[in-house]
Amino acid sequence: MSISNATIKSIAKNILKENYITSAIVSVITISTFFIFVNVAGLFGWAFGDAASMVVLVLLLLLLLAPLCIGVLRHFWRQSCGVRDNPKGIFYFFSTKSLYFKALSLVFNLLFRILLIYLIFSIPVFVARLISGTWLYSFLDISIPIWTVDFSNITNFLTGLVIVVTLFSSFRFFLAPMIFVANEDMKVSQIVRASVAISKTSFHDFLFFFFSLSGWILLSMLVIPLILTIPYILTSYLVYSSYTVSAFNENILKNSQGGVPTFVAGV
Repeated sequence: MSISNATIKSIAKNILKENYITSAIVSVITISTFFIFVNVAGLFGWAFGDAASMVVLVLLLLLLLAPLCIGVLRHFWRQSCGVRDNPKGIFYFFSTKSLYFKALSLVFNLLFRILLIYLIFSIPVFVARLISGTWLYSFLDISIPIWTVDFSNITNFLTGLVIVVTLFSSFRFFLAPMIFVANEDMKVSQIVRASVAISKTSFHDFLFFFFSLSGWILLSMLVIPLILTIPYILTSYLVYSSYTVSAFNENILKNSQGGVPTFVAGV
């Protein structure tokens, strides 16, 4: 990709320059919704216990907050295209049943794939825990070997390694949300395949872009700055993604002389 991360961020700032108030309102609604859900889950925890609280929180995040966040991303995408929507547009995917379930389809599709990656890479961890635990030796009715003590440290190391590897492996899906909001006629399966295909040619660029936003991501942990960092990070991501997809499309057209359809027409 010929465009630099500094240029991407400059474009994002210019897009937000005339939309700060609307963008801040969208951020406040999103953040407030999250904390409302946390408090609702807390009430269930107070009444029924921690397990109930966790279940309610997960359901609220997956079934309500996730589609809302996709609506937020759609808002900033349309804003980057010059469309000034009312902040209530972030509830777009709640407007019809088909839109809602399509948004959920993307969420669960990506979660399933990431979970599958995690489980596959976790096989060595499960083996190490089995060897270092007591269940196997109790089942076989034999004494626990002394050398298994060393496996506890190995297990901790492998667990951390699996999380890191899963995170980096999941970057292949980083374009899926952008393609989803930019091409509402595409099927979710097509969107995920497109993201995987394009990421193969831009993985290293995305890593540099991701780490270039690390300061903003760390600043977001203070919560209050989220009002400004959410619009900036999402708009930067959308600008980067649109250029990445455009570069991929141009390369496909150049190599095929126009015989192969591009993934994101018009981007």
